[in-house]
Amino acid sequence: MNNCDKYIEKLEEELSSLKFEENISTPKISIIIPAYNVENYIAKCLFSIIKQSFKDFEILIVDDGATDRTNEIIKIFSKFDNRIKLIEQKNQGAGTAKNNALNQAIGKYIIFVDSDDVLLPDALKMAYDTISQNKVDVVVFGAEGILEDKKVNCSYGIENVPNEIKNKILTQKEKYIFKLPVIAMCKIYDREFLVKNSIYFQTTKTGEDQIFHIKAILLADKIFILDKNLYGYRKRRKGSLTSSKKKKDNSVIYNFYAIKDFLQNTDYPIGFNNKVLNKYFIKSVSWLGKCADDYRKIYFQDLQKLCEFVSKNYPQLYNHEIEFSQNDTYWILKIKLGLIKLKKKFFKN
Repeated sequence: MNNCDKYIEKLEEELSSLKFEENISTPKISIIIPAYNVENYIAKCLFSIIKQSFKDFEILIVDDGATDRTNEIIKIFSKFDNRIKLIEQKNQGAGTAKNNALNQAIGKYIIFVDSDDVLLPDALKMAYDTISQNKVDVVVFGAEGILEDKKVNCSYGIENVPNEIKNKILTQKEKYIFKLPVIAMCKIYDREFLVKNSIYFQTTKTGEDQIFHIKAILLADKIFILDKNLYGYRKRRKGSLTSSKKKKDNSVIYNFYAIKDFLQNTDYPIGFNNKVLNKYFIKSVSWLGKCADDYRKIYFQDLQKLCEFVSKNYPQLYNHEIEFSQNDTYWILKIKLGLIKLKKKFFKN
């Protein structure tokens, strides 16, 4: 028996020792998990959910064309727990996976979990109690960082959220939108609210959470900020293939245009819209440094088009006519100087 077979045998033994709920026809919470090549993490993720004190849920886990043993492990869990529903698709990215699951979810509320992360003990109970008692569209909570199974600091921690908005209804969304975790996780949503407002994920390779977060926060009638870390966000070990992999996509540029299109159809002030677009314009420029060497020229061409678009349509962004943070000012200078240097490098002829 090889190590993989021993692992499967041990997994089945642990699952057989647990008691599971009978099939729940109308679950209160639908937990959505996109999964791709996470054979080393998916079991910990699922155990963290099925061992929750709150039991009234369904798990919709989408195998996004995994090539390792992810699918096999999920099927073992679903054999023991009929609340787990496996959705299989060809590799299309996490955004498409989450959209597919969202369309099949039947729970009153929605929680998203990444397949290498975990829910902390009693997370479901606290999230459900908060959203149902306060009758809001979204509840925001925080995350603890996990590195090699040890607790570490995390930028999504609730301690990074201003104290004045904790444990109450958020009344100044424009002021605090980027003080909240800018991810789909660390929140519980009213499903009807998401569906009614057509809040779905971008089908890009990365950054699919960005437009989802912007829409959810700005379209919600009521948002409650819960002063708790309920989520375990796994940080990959430095130097691993995952953490060091260079990017080969221009999703952040597409996100800029998508957010621009959305904001144009809202009643928010132009000044606020410009600040949001500024954030994603800066992000698009800084992404150039994360691109793989063989993709950088391709990305630069799309980035140059974006800069021309911004210069023409949003000169106040490009010409530094709105209030920037010190870090943003640095990147604006990098944009103007860096594009000249890169143009010489890539277009010598």
